[in-house]
Amino acid sequence: MVIIFSMVCIGMAQTNNANQNKYEFAEAMIRWNGFGKWMTTEIDFGTSVNIADAKREEIQNKVRLMKNGVDIMNYMSEEGWDYVDKGLVYLQNTSWCVYTFRKLKQ
Repeated sequence: MVIIFSMVCIGMAQTNNANQNKYEFAEAMIRWNGFGKWMTTEIDFGTSVNIADAKREEIQNKVRLMKNGVDIMNYMSEEGWDYVDKGLVYLQNTSWCVYTFRKLKQ
């Protein structure tokens, strides 16, 4: 019984790792000051995402102008990215909302 359970857990872990290796990820971050005023929006593709420099720059420039998460999610969806998660960070008088996206590797 323990051996079967162990084999199932190992199989699940390998499947999760295999699925994760199929995707590239990006994070979009919106920053507000303590009064809720928009400050900046950025998107980070990391160093290993396979995206042409011109396309990366195009996405970064468009996202920098967006002031809310819905616009970012809609735009990234149009670009073929899937929404994964959202997180909120509060530090002193600044708030960040971080949106995570993924796309199948090509």
